[in-house]
Amino acid sequence: MQAIPVMHVFCVKLAAWLREELHIKHTLKNLKAKIVTLYLVKWCSLAYEDATWELKADIDQSKIDEYERIAAREPNTERVDRPSAADWNKLESSREYRNGNALREYQLEGLNWLTFNWYNS
Repeated sequence: MQAIPVMHVFCVKLAAWLREELHIKHTLKNLKAKIVTLYLVKWCSLAYEDATWELKADIDQSKIDEYERIAAREPNTERVDRPSAADWNKLESSREYRNGNALREYQLEGLNWLTFNWYNS
């Protein structure tokens, strides 16, 4: 069974840096060097340590297009004003999540701690 490649944003940025390094080293050895585009591919069902460098020609173009679309997005840098500390209310119980799940006691405590610190910067 053959693994299917999945592109991850952090991988391609690193690949661009390595591509230039490989090009420079190769150019020093051989003046007829050509630029080779490599991508770091995280394979489905395999750990990150098993990611491999692949040639652009060996990767599905739709995966490269998907990465470029995601990489081109502008982050939302709109600042959110903190509410006043007097507005903070401790959550006594969790709401119900999908499939009837709820936060465990330690998760609820952590959520209360996070929101308390947000309100009381």
